[in-house]
Amino acid sequence: MAAYTVREMRETDLGRLLEIEELCFPTPWTENMFRSQMRLADISINLVVVDGGMVIGYLAGWIGYYELHILSIAVIPRRQGRGAADELLTAVIEQCDRIGIKKIVLEVRAGNIRAQRFYQRNGFRHIGRREKYYRENGEDALVLELDLE
Repeated sequence: MAAYTVREMRETDLGRLLEIEELCFPTPWTENMFRSQMRLADISINLVVVDGGMVIGYLAGWIGYYELHILSIAVIPRRQGRGAADELLTAVIEQCDRIGIKKIVLEVRAGNIRAQRFYQRNGFRHIGRREKYYRENGEDALVLELDLE
């Protein structure tokens, strides 16, 4: 497995983050969405994973009521399956432990079996379903939770 670095997201990462979005999602985040997320630093966690000086993935989430809601996690397709997402998840769990977060919640596409397996392997459990959650195609989302207590 490669040796990755995980650090806080920076404005200088924006160009690369937008590239990652285009590669990974049918409805990518915009520059303004990333800027807004970074401005909410007191109620958010925004990390990037770096390999060889290049940002290859990120995780963004909101904090509320002792819970982190992961809004988005992505790794460029050609680097998926090599531990970068695991590094992001490990780093976010460590950060959650430090600040007293008790659980992590997220939505994942019902059709994204690979992501579902990743989350299950990392201890997440299915707690619900949001029908027609993804507006570009009406796909359902599964709601997953990781209890940190």
